[in-house]
Amino acid sequence: MTLLDARQMCIWSVFLIHSYTDSIEETVYYHITLAAIAGEIIFAAITGSYISMTAYTLIFPALLIFALSKFAHACAEADMELYFLVMLMAYNRGKTVGAYIVLYIFIALLMFLVYMAAVNIVRKIRYGELTGTGAFVPAMAAAFLIVEFLK
Repeated sequence: MTLLDARQMCIWSVFLIHSYTDSIEETVYYHITLAAIAGEIIFAAITGSYISMTAYTLIFPALLIFALSKFAHACAEADMELYFLVMLMAYNRGKTVGAYIVLYIFIALLMFLVYMAAVNIVRKIRYGELTGTGAFVPAMAAAFLIVEFLK
């Protein structure tokens, strides 16, 4: 028994790359995410996963992700693309996409709060100051593992 299958490992690899670049370079290379999204779309076309679940099931999660990014400013543009990647992966695996994405976003936000609390505690001890910014992708990566092991 493996912890993650091949497609989960591909998405996990995307998260690892982006976690590093988001933390160190404060940027996310969207070409990698777009290639992974294209891979999920091609996988859906080849396997016919769109036959068992209509594409209408993607409307609510897509609108939720778009609203979080554009209106609530809860995530950056590159984070929105990573959310779409996870949404397509859940769709191709036959999961209830709306519930999966809501749970994933909730856990990602909780993980970001924990991450920022830890960063600020360390910064307060070392430098005597706090920061208001942080990398969101590591929280998304941790949330991905948590949700995959919960479901």
